[in-house]
This record gives sequence, C-alpha cells and structure tokens, in this order.
Amino acid sequence: MFPRRYGFIGASDKCRLCSFPLLTRQFYLFSCQHCFHADCLTSEVLNNMSLAQRARVMDLQQRLQQEVRSTERSHALLQRAARSDAVWPFRALDRRRPSGSRPAARARRARKTR
Repeated sequence: MFPRRYGFIGASDKCRLCSFPLLTRQFYLFSCQHCFHADCLTSEVLNNMSLAQRARVMDLQQRLQQEVRSTERSHALLQRAARSDAVWPFRALDRRRPSGSRPAARARRARKTR
C-alpha cells in the first residue's frame, strides 16, 4: 500500500499552499510527495468542514495542546530532579526501617515476652 515510508525534503522545497519554504515551520510530507505546513493544511481542511466538525477539531486541538504542556512540565521536573543531587522520587523506596522497628514486629515481641 505504501511503497515508500520515507521522503526527502530539500532546502528549496515549498509548501503547496502558501509557497513559503517548507523547513521554516512544522510540516507534513505525504507519500505522494505533497508537502504542507501544518498550519496551512489545518486551515485549509477547516475551511471545508461544517461548524460542528470545526468545533470538534478545535476541541481536540485544545486538549492535545494541554496534554503537550503537561508532558513538557513533567519532563522539566524530571530533568531538574536528575540534575540535582537529590534522588527524588526514589528516596522513599530506599528508606527501610530496621526489622525490629516495624509495628508488627514490635507487637510479636510484646506477645512473646508476656
């Protein structure tokens, strides 16, 4: 079905909709070798949709953007933690109580001494 799953983009390739250089922004390359900037393609597709379809696409784009922001924040927190000397969030796993200090162990010792 897809004879080639890769494509080549040259520095002089342009968006088929706006004719600006393709490599200036995020873009899509289709197997037929048509290339479009993501925003150009989105606006072209939205112009040919009903109002309900547009609303659905806009809602999905907002949710996707929120997810991307959340993921970026998580990655930033993990990078900061990796750069610091702290071993958070793994520190809690390394803290083991001595075997005699567990509440169940104390209760067993108390029963044996009675």
